[in-house]
This record gives sequence, C-alpha cells and structure tokens, in this order.
Amino acid sequence: VPFAPSGFKVRYLKVFESKLNYNDHDVIKWVRYIGRTFPPELLTPESEAQYRIV
Repeated sequence: VPFAPSGFKVRYLKVFESKLNYNDHDVIKWVRYIGRTFPPELLTPESEAQYRIV
C-alpha cells in the first residue's frame, strides 16, 4: 500500500465533483492513488503543499 506524504495509507480515492454535474455513470468511481513517499526531514512547506491530499 503506497503512503501519502502525510503518512496516511491511501488505497483508493473516490472521485466526486458536484459542481461539474458528474454522476457515477460518467466517471470511474474509484481511482487508484499512487503517491510519492518522502522522509519527513526532506519535506519543505512548498513540496508538502504540492502533494497535500484535500
């Protein structure tokens, strides 16, 4: 299982965008998330913001 920069284990990311009127038939419901892992000492505020999961 890949690790996100925040340290969370992420297996699947659900895609949901109501403003664009997507429904379950228009998009693939689940997208596999493969993130990069960084040792905490290598994270800078700029790189952490770039890979933040919101």
